[in-house]
Amino acid sequence: MGVPIDWLANTTVPVDGLKIAIEQDEGKEPQQIHPLLKNVRCFNELLIAYIGVSPSNPVTPLDGSHITTSLIGLLQSSRGSVKLNSSHPNDNPVIDPQYFSTNVDSYTMREGLRTIARLILKTPQGSELIENETPPDNFAPVSLNSLNDYLDARVRASTM
Repeated sequence: MGVPIDWLANTTVPVDGLKIAIEQDEGKEPQQIHPLLKNVRCFNELLIAYIGVSPSNPVTPLDGSHITTSLIGLLQSSRGSVKLNSSHPNDNPVIDPQYFSTNVDSYTMREGLRTIARLILKTPQGSELIENETPPDNFAPVSLNSLNDYLDARVRASTM
């Protein structure tokens, strides 16, 4: 069946900010041969679909009044863990994905949200079609001036 995606784009992030995030994670200035810097990389995939339906957080009707945007991190540097819960084979393991536990991951996701905001709020095509965002419960809409802490909270709240 598939998913009705109308637009899909793979994007990179500004290198200067990426270098800062790498240095924060690794404790030293990265060299150009660093795996995340030596080639142009796609860090995010942006999806826009002319279907907007959500039964919760936020509730949106399937009536053509909403679209859906999604942001997928393609090159995460966070590493989680899977451990045995007990010696009993039927017990579920303990899974800790450690999502967004690195500065690089947080930076790339923030840049992805900013890219979506620019596409929707700053282009003639976006601003003609989109009146405003219907944000998740307890959040304000993303703006062109949204702060890092706010964007980090939005990413954490919507992580699957």
